[in-house]
Amino acid sequence: WACELTDDFRREWRLIDRQGSHLPCPPVEQAQAFSEGLSAACMEGLWGYLDPAGNWILAPRYQEASGFFEGSARVSETDAPEGYWINPRGERIG
Repeated sequence: WACELTDDFRREWRLIDRQGSHLPCPPVEQAQAFSEGLSAACMEGLWGYLDPAGNWILAPRYQEASGFFEGSARVSETDAPEGYWINPRGERIG
């Protein structure tokens, strides 16, 4: 991920490859490092998970989201502010 300033001085995160070229992906407000093949990314105030090609694997719906570790990530939603664990398919676990 790389952070760039837009023409109107907003920060946007862009996915780049090892050569520094931009890869197609939706513009996001924040992004975490890839872990276990997914990156937690925030768009319009909600978090979801992108794959390395810039595709939403889990669409933005979470208030908070952590990176994956050993097959699970911690997320929270408005109706579950205490949070819960999900697998890479977005299913609750534990």
